[in-house]
Amino acid sequence: MGLVEWERGIDQIVLLEDGAVFIEVASVPGAFYEVEFNDGASAWQRLPFLVEGSGTRTFWIDREPPHTPSHPRESEIRLYRLRKADE
Repeated sequence: MGLVEWERGIDQIVLLEDGAVFIEVASVPGAFYEVEFNDGASAWQRLPFLVEGSGTRTFWIDREPPHTPSHPRESEIRLYRLRKADE
């Protein structure tokens, strides 16, 4: 994967050694968040689950299926965006 980008709501994104993508956000404990991703040419896809805010900082790692259709390193670009589920 050559480039990782993100939109609103994501404070930190790190490409890990194995090509996985670490995403960290400011969160509200107990709130739920929708994470969406896009490989550049396709429509936005939502994770099949909500990420729960576990404190004032919450993270999720995009490693591969079953949560996303492929490992992030298999895409030239992968975009991410996040929003509070009740917004």
